[in-house]
Amino acid sequence: MDYFDKIRSKAVNVTRQGNIDVITVSDGKEIPYCHIVALSPLTTKKSEEENTFRSSNSVSLQSHAALRLAIQHLNTGDGTVIKEIDGLNKTCPIRFTMEVIDTERSETIAVSELFKVLSRKTSTLATPLPCAFIGAYRSAVSIPTSILTGILGYPQISAQSTSPNLNDKEQHKLFGRTIPSDDGTAVPVVEYFSKINIKHLGILFWNDAYGTSFSQAIQKTRLKTAPEMEITAVEISTINTSQEDIALSISLLASTQYRYFFAIIIGKETLDDIMLEAYRQGIAGPGYTWFFSDGVESKDFVFDHGSELEIASRGASIIKAEGGVFGMPYFDRFLNVWKAINQNNTEYIDSTLPTYENDPTFVHTPTAELLDDSVSGSQVSFAYDAMIALGISACAGIDDETFHLNGRNHFNNFLNATFNGITGEVIFDHLSGTRKPTSALFQLTNMIPRLEADQETGKNRFVPVVSERYLDKKWQTVNPYVYNDGTLQAHLDLPDFQTNYMHIGSSLRIIGILLVTIVISMSIGFMSW
Repeated sequence: MDYFDKIRSKAVNVTRQGNIDVITVSDGKEIPYCHIVALSPLTTKKSEEENTFRSSNSVSLQSHAALRLAIQHLNTGDGTVIKEIDGLNKTCPIRFTMEVIDTERSETIAVSELFKVLSRKTSTLATPLPCAFIGAYRSAVSIPTSILTGILGYPQISAQSTSPNLNDKEQHKLFGRTIPSDDGTAVPVVEYFSKINIKHLGILFWNDAYGTSFSQAIQKTRLKTAPEMEITAVEISTINTSQEDIALSISLLASTQYRYFFAIIIGKETLDDIMLEAYRQGIAGPGYTWFFSDGVESKDFVFDHGSELEIASRGASIIKAEGGVFGMPYFDRFLNVWKAINQNNTEYIDSTLPTYENDPTFVHTPTAELLDDSVSGSQVSFAYDAMIALGISACAGIDDETFHLNGRNHFNNFLNATFNGITGEVIFDHLSGTRKPTSALFQLTNMIPRLEADQETGKNRFVPVVSERYLDKKWQTVNPYVYNDGTLQAHLDLPDFQTNYMHIGSSLRIIGILLVTIVISMSIGFMSW
């Protein structure tokens, strides 16, 4: 994987042609290089009491490895996974390198680190000038960073940011993505709830760019395709969220008396806080069903066996665009190559990860420990396809004689790129640069608790079971849905109000007593008379 890094290190001269570095090696040969910078939340910081500690994000580390693998396939013309790049090294003069910025899920950190890259004056081995960017995970990070990169003429392609706001080409001039936007995802979400005849739905959403836009997209789609459905949306703050904030948001949902909820949040910590509070306020557990967006992963459903949190989360599910599933030919081929990455390459991948001045002893989780089947349906697949898309479009746009490639030409070729990726057939909308939802696979994954806890940990790791798959603009049942009470029977979306025709209200009782009193009094009066 490091072959072309070593070639670049031997350059005797570097010239700039648009966004391409043209290096000259000792024998006088010129090689155009496209250096791609990836924005990724490799780590997160958590606070416990007075201590703050950094932890690895395993999915982002897997995505980083997938990007490196995609670059190797582009540079060597290896079409084992993607047939369209077979022999690309013979038809395209460009060679690709990359570096990664750890955004730590923070807009401030991402923009600060991005400024350092964009402020480079000349290309060196240690600090090459960029050619393009792989965009961030969170939309809240992609929004400011893609404005900057677009202004300066660099394409930015995200594998996970889904906010419809990023479709605005006045603001995000050269932004694209290999995942559908929330506008596109809202269609299968609403169609699923219509399929199971839900007329009342509560939405709990993070009030950042991702959550707000997704919630709005669902409500907009509902007006067009399911006007009979009533939706109540409640926000939850993403900044310094307290338990009181969560309790207030849950109480607002509880006041609706709805029994189906869709939560647009990110991360296990938020998942646990919400479900525990929902259980305590009586809107999680038997008779209630919670659905989650792609900010929650199946691996997050691990709880103490028999705990309130485990009971609350039974029968929940995740609805999201999937990055390939077992049985899809391209994904299966990727998985075989993925698990075969050798030790030399994993050590190289680890060596390219950032270090931290304020945390010098921190060590990332080794890549060798992450090469397993858990990449199924994750952002890893979308990241691999994003790098392939950037590579194909760069090769299509470069001038073969001068090696010149500017950002606009690069992005225009990206818009026209189509290929069979590991996430399915990749097709982009020519106006927005967003993956067309009809070219993506959506799944509803039902989270089912195990009958017994792990004997060593006492934890119950829920089993993800695909219940529905969205293909050809309709949901198709794969496995029966198991609800919170363990049955296959859907519950009502409102409490079952029954009429008791023998019941006499208190007001009628009072009137009856008054009438009886009057009659008795009149009877006594007449008798006396």
